[in-house]
Amino acid sequence: MTTSGAIETIVAHRQAFADAMRRGDSAAASSVYAANAHLLAPSAGPMVGREEIRSFWQAGIDAGVAEVSLTAAGIEQNDGLAYETGAYVFRVEANDASRVVERGHYVQVYQRQPDGSWQRAVEIFSPGGGE
Repeated sequence: MTTSGAIETIVAHRQAFADAMRRGDSAAASSVYAANAHLLAPSAGPMVGREEIRSFWQAGIDAGVAEVSLTAAGIEQNDGLAYETGAYVFRVEANDASRVVERGHYVQVYQRQPDGSWQRAVEIFSPGGGE
């Protein structure tokens, strides 16, 4: 059974992340992750911890990621874990004025923290066949 608190948090985190990336704020984007979160991105080694994840997203911002759109397909929750699946679109505007759009799918696992809050604990995304 999904609690409204988990759903509300996941929806808010999804929007906060997208808004932060649009502003070019990697610190705010990484704030939705738990301190010991894991990010598994295509063509990259696993990143563990909020600082490594912040550095990854900062590199994306530096490369020209101008917008991130996340469209949830579903959210499920059981006890202290919840997960969201969906499709993403990254719009990249490189310094050479070229534009690239990457589409794909993602899974985000949220974990209830000791203080009762929900934070993103594991994320994996893969290009291809997005929205």
